[in-house]
Amino acid sequence: MPERLLDVGRLLDPIAVGLLLLVIALVVWGRANARRPASRRARIGLRVAWVGCAVLYLTSCPLLADVVLHHLERYDDEVDAAFADAHDEPVALVVLAGGLRGLRGDVPPSELLDAPTAIRVFAAARIYRAHPFARVVVSGAPPELASGMADLLRRLGVPADRVIEENGSTNTRENAEKSAALLAPLGIHRAVVVTSAVHMPRSLRCFSNAGLRAWASPADIESYVHDDRFHVESLFPSYKAVVRNHSSVHEIVGRAAQALGR
Repeated sequence: MPERLLDVGRLLDPIAVGLLLLVIALVVWGRANARRPASRRARIGLRVAWVGCAVLYLTSCPLLADVVLHHLERYDDEVDAAFADAHDEPVALVVLAGGLRGLRGDVPPSELLDAPTAIRVFAAARIYRAHPFARVVVSGAPPELASGMADLLRRLGVPADRVIEENGSTNTRENAEKSAALLAPLGIHRAVVVTSAVHMPRSLRCFSNAGLRAWASPADIESYVHDDRFHVESLFPSYKAVVRNHSSVHEIVGRAAQALGR
C-alpha cells in the first residue's frame, strides 16, 4: 500500500500535472483546427508550443537530471591522500558555502543554512574528527553565512579556536583566493576542500590557481545513477529534477566562464 501511495504522489507532482494539462490542451487545439486551414502564424505558434513542452519535459526528467549530474560530479575522497602527501606539513580544511534560506533576527544563522551548505558542514565536522587539521576555514558571503557555518561546526564539536571565518567571497574564485590569503600567514599551503560533488572540479582548479595544493572531499551528492537501478518513476517529470538540472546548468556555465578566464 505505501508504494502505491508513493506512485500516486509522483503523478501529482505539480510539474507533471502542469505538463500533462499543457499537452492535452495542445492536442485538443490541434484536433479542433485540423479540418480548417491554419494560418502560418498559428502553425508556427503550435510548433513552438510543442518545442516548449519538449524542453519542459527534458528539464524536469529525473533520469536526464541524474545522468548529467553523474558526469559533472566528482566522487573520489582524497583526505587520506592529502595527509599521506603532506609529510608533517599543516593541512587546512576549507568548507565552501552555498547559501542562506533568508535571514531572521530571532533565528540563529546556523539554523538558516540551505541544504547544500548544511550537508557540507556536517561532512566537514566528520572529517575534522578523523584527521589532524591545523585549521578549518568556512568561506562565503554574507557574514551571516560564514558565522552560521562556524556556529554549526562548533555545535558539532569543532573547537572554536580552530575555525576561521572568511565572509567576503561571493564566488568560487574568491573563495579560493581569500582562503589562501588567510592561510598563508599561518604557513599553511595545503587544504582539503569540502563542497558539493558537482562543484568540486571547478573548486579544485580555483584553489590551484590561488596557490594552494588542494585535495577533494565531496559532499552533497545529488545524482542517483550510481545505484545502477532503473526506476520507472525516473521518467515522470518532477520539480526536484528541475532543481538538479539547475545545479547542472549553473555548474556548466561556471566551468565555461572559468575556461574563458573570467
